[in-house]
Amino acid sequence: MAPGWRILAILRHRLPGQPPHLDLVFAGGPRGPTLALDLGSVRTQGRPTLRLQSPHRRRYLAYRGPVPMGRGTAVHLWQGLVLVRALRHDQSTATSATIVAKNGETMLMLHPRRVVLAPLLLRLLRCPSTVI
Repeated sequence: MAPGWRILAILRHRLPGQPPHLDLVFAGGPRGPTLALDLGSVRTQGRPTLRLQSPHRRRYLAYRGPVPMGRGTAVHLWQGLVLVRALRHDQSTATSATIVAKNGETMLMLHPRRVVLAPLLLRLLRCPSTVI
């Protein structure tokens, strides 16, 4: 995804038999780039992971309800304008990312040894610390 201003929607996605994760769906054409923020990997890898997903349809920018084909449920939690400063990835996992809200607050900063999440994301994830 190229750097620039984007509309971002955050959804809590619960898959059957798995802990929930956040889907970060960016507006962009009929299908928007999508990332999955997973805190479950803190136990296995010592940090959250940010996985690249297949682009999601525009309807998921404001979706709430069952996900087709038995893929759980999604709940729309937040939407706003963000600046994507950088997003680098290796195959299906983001290796570094910086996403900043319109008010200048860092929403997400992902680097090889450190992850910083904004208070908003922490509330959505129900996580106590800003640096993991």
